[in-house]
Amino acid sequence: LTIIEAAINEGVRPAQSNYLKGLILIKLKKNTEAVEAFKKAKELDTSLTQQADFQIATVYVQEKEFKKAKEAFKGLMTVDPTSDWALFSKDYLEAIEKMPPPYRFILGVGLQYDDNALANPIDESLVDITKQEDWKRLYSLLGEYTVYEKGPWNMKASYSLNITQHDKSDYNKKNGTEKVFSQDTVSHTFSIMPSYNTETSVTSLLLSYNYLEVDYFKYKQSFTINPSYTFIIKGSNLGQVSFKYRRDEYDFNYNKRKFGAYLSKAEDRDANYFALGVGYIYTFKKGNGLFNVRLEGDINDADGPNWDYAGVKVSSGLLYPFIDNKFRANIFAEAYRQNYSNVHSIYKNIPRNTRKDDNYTAQASLTYTILKPLDISVGYTHLKTLSNIAVYEYKKNLYTLSLEYRF
Repeated sequence: LTIIEAAINEGVRPAQSNYLKGLILIKLKKNTEAVEAFKKAKELDTSLTQQADFQIATVYVQEKEFKKAKEAFKGLMTVDPTSDWALFSKDYLEAIEKMPPPYRFILGVGLQYDDNALANPIDESLVDITKQEDWKRLYSLLGEYTVYEKGPWNMKASYSLNITQHDKSDYNKKNGTEKVFSQDTVSHTFSIMPSYNTETSVTSLLLSYNYLEVDYFKYKQSFTINPSYTFIIKGSNLGQVSFKYRRDEYDFNYNKRKFGAYLSKAEDRDANYFALGVGYIYTFKKGNGLFNVRLEGDINDADGPNWDYAGVKVSSGLLYPFIDNKFRANIFAEAYRQNYSNVHSIYKNIPRNTRKDDNYTAQASLTYTILKPLDISVGYTHLKTLSNIAVYEYKKNLYTLSLEYRF
């Protein structure tokens, strides 16, 4: 670059020197300066116009300014349709037209069998309702739009809706007269995520808001800030670090409406939640396969002392594709220890003084692409919690069949 700039300053073939300067600047990822050099080259020598305009158009592609790139390529094809630059432009235009749109939608429907719909404790004598099995209807919608994309910068906005409807509207207690209300849930999540992408890393910041209803009454709302940094270690080996802050606010009047009384202050679950995580990711099968391991530590600082805890979570997952990625197997396992900070206001005389939970999750699923935008999946999930407070110990099995359509 220094030699080329010296040639330009000395007036040695200035048009050609500016054109070469533009090519070097593209290699150096200095795209704005490269465009200026190409414009100067064609200003000094009109015979360089076509090739300079072609290089400017490729810069627009790199910067993800596809509208400008399409206009430039179309202009080159109009000026001289038989030239090499016009043929190259045609190839680029076809590639741009095949690129996915800046939006996507995913619709999902499913049926799930739950063998412990109320998460009854393993010792059923501790509660006034028997273990309940139930079928669930699952509905989901995800809409995502790329709000901004230029060079390494990207910003996506999304909305997701998840609805779970149980076959039974309520459940009878052991006394035969009282009922437990429906466990139907409706969840709305609004998110925005700016990111900065390079050839070796992705830095992102997820900002989201979630509104959750249970039995079609407002139950909880959450605000989340989640920055993360994903980077290439070597080849297909990636590392990731992340931090999460979430504010959970439970509706104060929910228990009054549903149970006829307000919760005690000790049971107030409004909380500031913090988590720090590190992970390792390995991709294979041309990026369609993935193995990951993750370690995360978290702290829940609740308004009610019964819900203060610190936890450690270890998880691992494997996605393995078959038959040109039309068939995919997915397995996931997680172990999560929660050490509660305070003596429970109700269960005071327990082993080890304060509550301690060990939560285990195991999942397996098979997905088959029926048509390019349509997948069918079958899955199994086992959940189990062991605790030194018996009422919090439970286990359940979930069996799921679902369809997902993307457009």
